[in-house]
Amino acid sequence: MVRILTAYLASYRSVNRCVVCENTAITGVLPVQGSNNSYKCINTLTINSPLCSACDEALQFSNALIKPFRKWGWLSFLIFVVALILLVSFANQKSYFGALMTINLLLWFGGMITIAILRSVAKQKNKEKWNHCKRVRHSVIIQSFTRPSMFAAGGRVVFRFEEDAYGREFAQLNMGKVLWKTAGNFLVASISL
Repeated sequence: MVRILTAYLASYRSVNRCVVCENTAITGVLPVQGSNNSYKCINTLTINSPLCSACDEALQFSNALIKPFRKWGWLSFLIFVVALILLVSFANQKSYFGALMTINLLLWFGGMITIAILRSVAKQKNKEKWNHCKRVRHSVIIQSFTRPSMFAAGGRVVFRFEEDAYGREFAQLNMGKVLWKTAGNFLVASISL
């Protein structure tokens, strides 16, 4: 794992191989997003890292696996809110209201627990693909960035790459520096190859 410090650029040049497995046949991209909160606004930065066909398939597989569970989660929340509105509207006696509210909450929690169990079972059935997808998603991370402004003339971006060689080449292409971590402080070391 290597951390790279670069200037905030309009676009970044990527190394011509997969960011995960270093395969040279590039077929897809991994969009990497970073965000920070400053001066009551949220700033985002997105870069595209190259992926080979196997890593791109793993990324698409994870998106296909997680998408239905997100829909079910939102659907269960919507059902909970509708049931809550109906309970408030039609509950005339206060003694029934508490019991109905408890039943509504128990049904919603049961639905959420069922969704979590189904998701973990789906992950266990496809453990190898899921682990490959985790490697893809964690291969590049934007740890922090500051945009250029009146107070910070040159913006900076800190990337974290799981593959050291890829990160060092990325730093060379984008005028970056390797950050070495020692005792909680970052020391900047220039790249010499």
